[in-house]
Parts: sequence; C-alpha cells; structure tokens
Amino acid sequence: MPADANPSFDVATIKPSDNSAPHGTFFRTSGRHVIAYNISVGGLIAYAYGLHEKQIVDGSSSLLATRLDIDGLPDIEGHPNLKQSRLMFQKLLFSRFKLTFSQRIPRTSRLCNPDRQRRTQTRLTTRKPGDGTNFSYNCQAVLTVRNASVADVAKGMQEVFMDRPSSIKPACTIDTTST
Repeated sequence: MPADANPSFDVATIKPSDNSAPHGTFFRTSGRHVIAYNISVGGLIAYAYGLHEKQIVDGSSSLLATRLDIDGLPDIEGHPNLKQSRLMFQKLLFSRFKLTFSQRIPRTSRLCNPDRQRRTQTRLTTRKPGDGTNFSYNCQAVLTVRNASVADVAKGMQEVFMDRPSSIKPACTIDTTST
C-alpha cells in the first residue's frame, strides 16, 4: 500500500469475543486482513488514536469494556502501515459505533529517570523503513523494539506504560533491548 494512502475498511466483520476461553489480545495484519482480536472497545479507541486507555474519559464503562474480534480488508490493495491501520480503525469506530471524540490537552509533567543502572543495548538497525515496526513487551521487564525511530519508541512507551503524551523527536532508527 502506498505510504500516502488514506485507507478505510472495504469490508469488516465485528463480533463479540468468545469470553469462555482464555486468550490474548492483539492487533495484526495477515496478508490483506487487518485484525483486532479480543480487544475491548476502550483498547480499540486507545490503539486507533495512540492513547493510553486511562486517557479515555466520559465513556460508558460497559461499552469500553466490551470485547470484540474484528477482521477486515482495506479498500486499497496492499499492507497498511501502523499509521494507516490506526486511521482505518478510527474510521471504523465512527462508521460502526458512531463514536465522537474531543481532544483535551492536559497539563503534562515530564517523566525522567536519572538512575541509569540498567543494561541497555542500542544498535543501528539493518532493516529498511518500509519493513514495519515491532514494539513488544512480555511483562518480564524486557522491552524489545525493532526498526523504530526514537519517536516510535516514545509513542509506544506512552501507549503501553504511561498516560502522559511524549514530545520526543526522532533522531535515528534503532534496535533496542533493555533488561
């Protein structure tokens, strides 16, 4: 898919998740399919708009907690990048759920960790910019980021760990493992 494309879902299946069996939550693409699996409406909003779920206010708690499985195809050939995937879900939230959003700009504080006792490995990536970004966290204090700019790392940290926006600007593309 061209990087400047403005995709929507051509077709999307939305159904309640099966809560009887334990399973994880994820967003992924498989071929042309864009999939959200066992994701809450709150999680879907957070993903679509790059927010932490705690930043979503004034919504029905029962609606925000409702878990869904979504499988759809974009209206443009190709594989959407992260920005395009989020845009597709933004449009889906409006068209299917009629959700409206307002952005409030809160007073933010800076987050700083002067204690740098941790071992961090940083090296330039060998991946190309179009190869996609990987941001994962396995709940064991191991953060792996591949093919991401510093801004992508900051945004991923903000979405997963913090509920404050980040103003870090990109400087280079890195592979990072921090333990």
